[in-house]
Amino acid sequence: MTVDLTGGDVTVATVSGELDSVSSGFLSRHLEAAVAARPHALILDFAAVGFCSAAVLRVLVETTAAADSAGVRWALVSDHRAVLRPIELTGLEVSLHPLPTVAAARQWLTAA
Repeated sequence: MTVDLTGGDVTVATVSGELDSVSSGFLSRHLEAAVAARPHALILDFAAVGFCSAAVLRVLVETTAAADSAGVRWALVSDHRAVLRPIELTGLEVSLHPLPTVAAARQWLTAA
């Protein structure tokens, strides 16, 4: 798994690889740091993620809470079944609201 952060008005965390219980701690630390930096907005780009475990869903729920507390708007990007299916099965699509592209996420974040 890799996590690349790019800054600017909107911080984009591009995540790739297999996201399982082993990598969830690594991901959590990166996302905690990204939220703690209090960017205007944060986009988690999971477009290159091939597997997403329940442990990673927990990290995303924790990121939602941390971002809300810090006043950081954020969006999750993925159009892959490997990411969307676990989100849908757990009913988290309402709170995680995945979007299909980074461009759609930027638009959604600036519209609200």
